[in-house]
Amino acid sequence: MKDIIKYLAQRNGAEQDVFVLEEMSELQKELMKHRRGRENRDEIVDECVDVLLTISILLEVYNASEEEIKSLMDFKLNRLRDFIPKKEEI
Repeated sequence: MKDIIKYLAQRNGAEQDVFVLEEMSELQKELMKHRRGRENRDEIVDECVDVLLTISILLEVYNASEEEIKSLMDFKLNRLRDFIPKKEEI
């Protein structure tokens, strides 16, 4: 999987941001359909995966290391912990 992501990052380069925006737009569309009452769980999951993949490629374009990504995710998750009410603390 990493090899495919690296190849696509090299091939798409600066254009990858456009692909991310397109996939986020498709996810947004499915989420809005769900808000209006449509049962489209599978479509939402499918679009989420597309967004994750295109973001993974974009992170490769910007040479973000796994350690950098993990460190930032840990930091941001710990910061979000402040929003969890004390009675529901994890």
